[in-house]
Amino acid sequence: MGIQRLRLQYELSNIAKAFGALVLPLLLALVNVFTQFVLNNDPKRDQGQPLRDMSKWVLPILSILMIPITLFKALGYDIRIEKVIPVLIC
Repeated sequence: MGIQRLRLQYELSNIAKAFGALVLPLLLALVNVFTQFVLNNDPKRDQGQPLRDMSKWVLPILSILMIPITLFKALGYDIRIEKVIPVLIC
């Protein structure tokens, strides 16, 4: 029973790593494409130009910052999230 439990933990760990490495970046890319599509096809896009421009760049920048952090955490690196998040907020 102990060997089966360790094997199951190992398989779940590999599934989590695969999810973090493949599905998460694809999901964020799809959300980015959807956001760009909605913002570009907005009938009132002439109003609020600075906010619209900022909205176009927030998701890609967050993706570039958060995907490596997620991947390193999934691979077992000791990343102290409580120190990373305040740096990203500032």
